[in-house]
Amino acid sequence: MYKTGIFLISILLLSGALPAKSTLDTVKSDKIEENQKAHPFTLVTVKRRYKSLKKIRTINKDKKIFLIFFTTSCKYCSKERGKIIEMAKKDLNIIPVFIAVRNPKDETITEFTSSLKEIIKNENITYDIYMDLYSAVAKFYDVKKGTSISVPKLFIIDSNTGNVIKTISGYEKNLEEIYENLKQKN
Repeated sequence: MYKTGIFLISILLLSGALPAKSTLDTVKSDKIEENQKAHPFTLVTVKRRYKSLKKIRTINKDKKIFLIFFTTSCKYCSKERGKIIEMAKKDLNIIPVFIAVRNPKDETITEFTSSLKEIIKNENITYDIYMDLYSAVAKFYDVKKGTSISVPKLFIIDSNTGNVIKTISGYEKNLEEIYENLKQKN
């Protein structure tokens, strides 16, 4: 029975009915820039719920989505998370979407998940944290290049159009000011 299953899978792979490689392995990273569509994704949260960017946009019409990529070991990421949460408390038009990027060479999935639960507990985070377990979404957003991960990285997305309206790489002390300037332009 086992040999028959292997044989059938081999035939399907050879015939092209199934991709030989994951589609995530074959897609090239196109740098997401301002005024471009945000790359769609579906990720699992720490609470084991799947959510897509499309669903987040649909639920939060007329709002700005703050898509922030971080790693569990980044101290600047923690500062930026705190700043964004404070901004979201003051301005209900800000929707924080936190994406934790796991670097497979640094931590196992179990270690990664445990670290995220600890972060949620210590920082009292009530928002969902999405897990990019294999850095696939990070590659699309040009957060991961080769083996290096550049975090924190923030994308402000208009929920109505799905366009990235601002990209910020690295820790930004003047995030509130940047956001206020964005609001005045729109």
